[in-house]
Amino acid sequence: MRGIWVRNVATTPTRRAGTKSLLRALIVLLGAMVLLASCARGGGESTDPTALPATVTTTPTPTAHGATQPAVTIRPSPTRAPPRSPIATATSAPTPTLAPTPTATSEPTHAPEPTATPSPTSTGGRPVIVLDAGHDPSTGGALGVEHVDTLRTALATRDVLEAAGYDVRLTRPDAETVLLDRADLRPWNADTMELGYVQGYVHASAAIALDADLLISLHYNGSSDPAAAGMTIYYCDAGGEQNAQFAVVVRDALVDALASVGYEPPYAVTAEDGTIGKAYGHLATLGNAYDAPFVFAGNRLVGVPAVLTEPLFETNPDERALLNDQSTYDALARGYLAAVNAWFGR
Repeated sequence: MRGIWVRNVATTPTRRAGTKSLLRALIVLLGAMVLLASCARGGGESTDPTALPATVTTTPTPTAHGATQPAVTIRPSPTRAPPRSPIATATSAPTPTLAPTPTATSEPTHAPEPTATPSPTSTGGRPVIVLDAGHDPSTGGALGVEHVDTLRTALATRDVLEAAGYDVRLTRPDAETVLLDRADLRPWNADTMELGYVQGYVHASAAIALDADLLISLHYNGSSDPAAAGMTIYYCDAGGEQNAQFAVVVRDALVDALASVGYEPPYAVTAEDGTIGKAYGHLATLGNAYDAPFVFAGNRLVGVPAVLTEPLFETNPDERALLNDQSTYDALARGYLAAVNAWFGR
């Protein structure tokens, strides 16, 4: 029986062909299963969206007759792997940094206001503050005592300004000084101009000789009407627009100073000196010069902030009482200091 069975297998072509076909089908089926398993595992591993699953090669399989079935190589179709979204990796190119957007600068709609601070010209950069104590014993001023009160104010103000670091110079440092006696300070036409003009002119000449960076001419008012009271700060436009600005600063500071001693003047104003009504024109104390009455020759203090102050009336009983009290002078001195500090931005 054994010999017959072997002979029949070996000698039957039909059975051998059927066996080979079955084996090939099994091999193809096995390869397809391996391919499907590989695709199922490969979905989330690759960081390259174009990668395809690895090539599958089956192991050579022995046939039932001891022969070897050739290895079957199965390559997947490139269209089988669906495209996937790119996945960022550690080696991705960095996002470029955008340059900052320039900040828009608005164009000025008008010319800038002129600076109020003059350039200091002496003593290591410290501004020279000239205090002009109005009048002198030869003329007296209001009630004949104004020259005493203006000097008293100048001395008190000098002390606080120097303590604050300013270079302070006085046109009239004591009660004995009479500027009218100095021929070098008098105008060329002193003999033909009224005394008030000549007196104002010599005080301005003294301030100019002291290299003033800023001038405050200290005065008090007077009137035939004892009820007249209040504060006026005079300036001159001919000397520059800084004068009107400085006058406002001084007025506000002196109003606050008087408030500190419990007094509020009935009015406090700034005024252009042409409104005073002098017989010759603008005040010579503020630098104005004349060839003859109302024949204007120019201003000698152009560019220098300059004001003439009259914070109280000598002739008003209430304000005269204030001028008899040292605390008033101390308060006014602090007011002048506040004005100078504000002007120089301190």
